[in-house]
Amino acid sequence: SVNNAVSGSNLVLTIDPTIQDILQEACNKAYEDYSATYTCAIAMEVKTGKVLGMALTPTFDLNNNSDDSLRTYADRYNRFVSKDWQKLKEFQGVQMIWNNRALTSQGYLQPGSVFKMFLVSAALDEGVWSDGEEFYCGGSKTFGEGNGSRTYRCYHNTAHHNETIDMLLPNSCNLFSIELAERLGAEKFFDYYEAFGFTEPTGIDTATEADPKPSDELKEEYNQYFDPSVYFDESNLRGPAFGETIYITPLQIITAASAIANDGVLMKPYVVDRTLDDDGNIVSRTEPTEVRRVISSETSATVREYLRDVTISGNGQAANIPGYRVAVKTGTAVYSDTDQVMASAVGFAPADDPEIAILIDIYEPQAADGNTSASTVALPMFRRIMEPTVKYLNIEPVYTEEELADRSVQCPNVVGKTTEEAARSAENKGLELKVEGSGDVIVAQTPGAGTELQTGGVVYAYTDSYPVKTQVEVPNFAGMSSGDVLSYASYVGLNINIVGGIPDKASVSEQSISPGEFVDAGTVVEVSFRSWGYVNTD
Repeated sequence: SVNNAVSGSNLVLTIDPTIQDILQEACNKAYEDYSATYTCAIAMEVKTGKVLGMALTPTFDLNNNSDDSLRTYADRYNRFVSKDWQKLKEFQGVQMIWNNRALTSQGYLQPGSVFKMFLVSAALDEGVWSDGEEFYCGGSKTFGEGNGSRTYRCYHNTAHHNETIDMLLPNSCNLFSIELAERLGAEKFFDYYEAFGFTEPTGIDTATEADPKPSDELKEEYNQYFDPSVYFDESNLRGPAFGETIYITPLQIITAASAIANDGVLMKPYVVDRTLDDDGNIVSRTEPTEVRRVISSETSATVREYLRDVTISGNGQAANIPGYRVAVKTGTAVYSDTDQVMASAVGFAPADDPEIAILIDIYEPQAADGNTSASTVALPMFRRIMEPTVKYLNIEPVYTEEELADRSVQCPNVVGKTTEEAARSAENKGLELKVEGSGDVIVAQTPGAGTELQTGGVVYAYTDSYPVKTQVEVPNFAGMSSGDVLSYASYVGLNINIVGGIPDKASVSEQSISPGEFVDAGTVVEVSFRSWGYVNTD
């Protein structure tokens, strides 16, 4: 008998094409700029576990097994493979490119210092370190006694001197991390390691996710890489304390980081939003799944503040995006047997009410000056992803007075300059130039030279001897958010100057020019903000 084919369901993914493009472009750039072996990036919605993007470089053409990217990857990979790694991996050279390393690199990826956010979370949740208690970092310290003693050094032998626990993440202090792990103890360390999801697959709805539990043939020799219940004893917490000698996947890391962002609750990641039949009817829909509460809401809020401090005063300042309160942690893992480097960055925004988490890994970056630290290599790629993503998602910026001061510029004097010279002057100030008239030299401008306005504003320049300036009607900005007022002002042809800071969850309360008045295009309207509920709409 003949069985007729039956149509399967159509899948609708959580992947957002725009975010996926942003991730892929960043991965491609890092791969080329640093001659990396591979790069990986993931974007996740922290409150649901939705994977909004997952990118890898190099990629390959499924229809062309002689693709140049396959040979390039094989060459780069085999530069660094040691004998020990030959035992651990199942695939050789070119075959590694066929794996989704975001899900399958367990056994190859040490998280490095990004792991410190999980250690600090555990220590705070257990109350093993008081707020005002200090740790002294002299750049190196010997832990243990007798034959079990070992001297550890902070990164680049940096001495951080007296530190409280809120300084650990901004300083990324290895020695403080070891002290904290030993204070926590092996049993509690493992409890949180397990609770954050590092001892099991995440359960994402894709194939081939790595299982942290060892296979039978590897269990005896490589137990320490895979079985933390055996490996974490009282004398062997020092490497894991700062993210070395433990191996977890990029997906596990961003899922666990999202738990810190999500009020302490771990979510199950997923990529299938719903399935449809041929007529477009919904067959099934994936609902967000809460796995467990890992840390308290209070601990979550505190660690988010610490991670925010990394971008304000720590080594994560290159990831700071004015208005978006980015929280981030970097990691530079160095594999002692091969000197291989994994440069990583993982973080989320906005820190006080996170919506999106981003991770980027750059494996074996090469740099002309030899500096392959994550703060130098991974953070620019992280920001290259985070900045367009938060703006694409219409996440509302909230600027501090200091950030507004940085965004405020004085309008340049373009009168008497050629249109090309004027355009360069405006661009140097972060402004756009709009030229009206048929001449080649600017004879008038709005706003006038020296006027304070926000970067991204527009200068109207006129080239005719007797210019007829465009008139625009001033809208009512009352009740608008900062993002909306800047966008709407640009749309109608006005500039904005924000007076004072912007409180959290704020909207316009006052404007310097009354709604309905007609003014020259390019005129600056000063606006001030108040928190929601205190808006003057007169």
